[in-house]
Amino acid sequence: MPVPRAYTYLIPPELAPRVVPGARVVVPVQRRRVVGVVAEVDAAPPAPTVAAKPILAAPDAEPAITPPLFALGVWINRYYGTPLGLALRALLPGALWSVQRPAGPPSRWSGCSR
Repeated sequence: MPVPRAYTYLIPPELAPRVVPGARVVVPVQRRRVVGVVAEVDAAPPAPTVAAKPILAAPDAEPAITPPLFALGVWINRYYGTPLGLALRALLPGALWSVQRPAGPPSRWSGCSR
C-alpha cells in the first residue's frame, strides 16, 4: 500500500520460520486481506493504544524477494524517498501481488486440435 510507514503485525508461532525479510505475507487491513512484504522481524511494538493483528498466512516456502533485491528496495526507498512498501512491491512480478502464487501453465496445452 502506498503509505509512508510500515505496519506492525504479530507473527504466529507456526508461521515464524517463513516470516523473514522479503517474504510475502497475507495480512488484514481494515476489512480486506492484502499481500504485504516483510521488511523487518522483531521490530519495536506499536504504541500501547494500538493492538497489533496477527499475520494470516505466509504463502511461500521461501522469500519472494531475495536479500540482494531487498537491499535494492531499501536503496530505492532511501535514494528516491519512496515508501519502502512501494519499492518492494515494484520488485515483485505482478502475479505475486495476489494472495496465491500462480500455479504455472497447465500440464497439457489446450490449443487447437487437428
